[in-house]
Amino acid sequence: MLVCHKWYAIGSQAASLWMDIDCARHGAFAPVLLTRSLGAPIRLCGLLNPQTDNMLSAVVADNGPRVCELDLWVGSKLSHTTSILQSILAVDMPRLRILSVSRLGSGSANVNGLTVVADPDAPARFPALEAMLLGSFLFVPAHALPQLTHLHLAWLDDIDPSRILDLLRNTPALQVLDVIQSSEYTSPQQPVKPRWASVFLPRLHSVYLWSLASTTVHALMTHLEAPSLASVRLESIRAKSGALVSTPLIPDTLAARTVTRLAFDLNGVFSSFCAAFHGPDLSLSMDIKASGMQDTAQASRWAFDDFPAILSLSGVDELHFQAHVWPDAGADLLLHLAARMPAVSTLVVKHSRSTSTGDDDTEGLMDLARAVVALLSSDDPVLFPSLAHLELIVGDIPEGFCEILAPALAQRALDGRRLRKLRVRLDYAYQARLAMRWMFEAEPDYSGTGVYEHVDSVKIDKKKSIGRAGDEDGEELSNMVGWGEWRDSVQPARHEYWYR
Repeated sequence: MLVCHKWYAIGSQAASLWMDIDCARHGAFAPVLLTRSLGAPIRLCGLLNPQTDNMLSAVVADNGPRVCELDLWVGSKLSHTTSILQSILAVDMPRLRILSVSRLGSGSANVNGLTVVADPDAPARFPALEAMLLGSFLFVPAHALPQLTHLHLAWLDDIDPSRILDLLRNTPALQVLDVIQSSEYTSPQQPVKPRWASVFLPRLHSVYLWSLASTTVHALMTHLEAPSLASVRLESIRAKSGALVSTPLIPDTLAARTVTRLAFDLNGVFSSFCAAFHGPDLSLSMDIKASGMQDTAQASRWAFDDFPAILSLSGVDELHFQAHVWPDAGADLLLHLAARMPAVSTLVVKHSRSTSTGDDDTEGLMDLARAVVALLSSDDPVLFPSLAHLELIVGDIPEGFCEILAPALAQRALDGRRLRKLRVRLDYAYQARLAMRWMFEAEPDYSGTGVYEHVDSVKIDKKKSIGRAGDEDGEELSNMVGWGEWRDSVQPARHEYWYR
């Protein structure tokens, strides 16, 4: 039995020699390996350069029906790149499951994106293609790809977004779309933009866009009709002056989705925004960087006017709000958003501060407390009337912090809206910077501040015990993975075609 297993392993390894054909490594020996594989499906990879383009083109042309995986790298010095790739992709490959085409130097400043449009008269069909990865290269097939479920596009500099939509029109079964690292497309003639037709993708579940211009995101996302779309991640989206305000970044089909949790992170004075919307059938996160703006008026207008209109906030039950600048930017925006979320019962407010500096931000922490007081004591209109759980995450708890909160908590209780739980949590990220100072400080006593009398349950972290085992309340954050992330949130579709 052991002998049989050993010979089986040897035979399997030998068979892989004939099935995994690397034209760059095997060179002239590649055709010999192909003849010994006896017609079995093959995984073919190679480098297209002036020395290998004819041989590799011939290998694909002669073995198209056998190719199940094709991985091509295109050299930057290859002349007639478009015609060579067009001829290779004109070969009929009925078994092809995975197609990967990338140009050497993808992502560098001197390599622009290349678009290859298939000849409508070419016989090429890819009925079994499941996944396609394209780097600095875009392939627009002439026929539908009925089985394609995963599409990854990278470094599409100088490629017209309308061409990407042309590709998507041929992917009716698409489930996962990734587009990363692309500069803003500028048409040489600057014509009037046509009204592009929308693309219907009934099975699309997950979209991941990273390091794109907001205009590109707008051009792609607003032309998608995706009723099954549930996971959208927009990361490092660059918005230039005039391009951010009133520019929709998500499909209209998401407008009717219910949002029950919202996390918002305001960085600086409206220099960047991070937001996460979560609901029973949606997980939407966006990270927008306002670059190149002469002033903050446009960015702040987006935060105050356009952001609350992205999705309905009336059903939000849990709000996490983080800001770097208090009181002005953070306090004003928090109060503005609160007026649109009457159903919030859990509020988490975090004071974000660089952990690399040695400067204390006592005044900023006190300003945060004053902003929370303004929210709790507002009566025209009453903000967060259903609020039951308030949590403040801070880097330090200065003297007088709780005293500022106490009158507003008392008024809240007097008005019949008494909080059930108050939690003041020390941010663990500050421990390394402040632990030595805290070690020699007396632990403050908050019993005389009045906060305990006006809230059902109060817990305030002790500085000397921060980070110790058992100090955290497991039930409080049991459903949280990180800031703006929850364990029961809709997750993006998982796959093993490639790694991000």
